[in-house]
Amino acid sequence: MPTLLALDVSPRGDRSISRALGKHFVEHWQARNPGGTVIYRDLNASRIPYMDNDLIAGVYAPPDVERTPEMQMTLRSQPN
Repeated sequence: MPTLLALDVSPRGDRSISRALGKHFVEHWQARNPGGTVIYRDLNASRIPYMDNDLIAGVYAPPDVERTPEMQMTLRSQPN
């Protein structure tokens, strides 16, 4: 029987494009391998304390988008 190791690594959760693509791939793979086994690992389940959605969104926010108070607080708390 085939086995697929599915890894999620993005800290963006439901907003992650890579997680959505991975989920789509797993569903497609399962349809083609109905007897197969999927082993799922979320490498972001144990959060890195300094890296979360507010930090990522704040760092990559376009200049014309106002950062939320949470983004601003997270960015201020980062070591230089």
